[in-house]
Amino acid sequence: MALETMYAGQEFTPFTGLLRGINATETRIYLTSLEDAGGHSVFPDAPNLAAIFIPGTGTGEVVQYTLVGTDSTGPFIDVIRGRLRTLQFFPYNLTSNR
Repeated sequence: MALETMYAGQEFTPFTGLLRGINATETRIYLTSLEDAGGHSVFPDAPNLAAIFIPGTGTGEVVQYTLVGTDSTGPFIDVIRGRLRTLQFFPYNLTSNR
């Protein structure tokens, strides 16, 4: 399968939080919002990369998201895990950005 053009992450870009914790195998990640406080989209069109991290710890994971949407549970991104780091568990209410 050919790789699609990906764009580099941007430091200090808009961010959102995890609506609930995720384990190392989940591929749908629920978020607190798809927009930042200013109403700007946190995630550009898929596919692209997103970072999930615990601030101040150096613990994080970069995922490739393939879909951005909302269902009855809330806003989400569908992801391919383990792109640049080991799969990890993250508790709810963490930071995620592009």
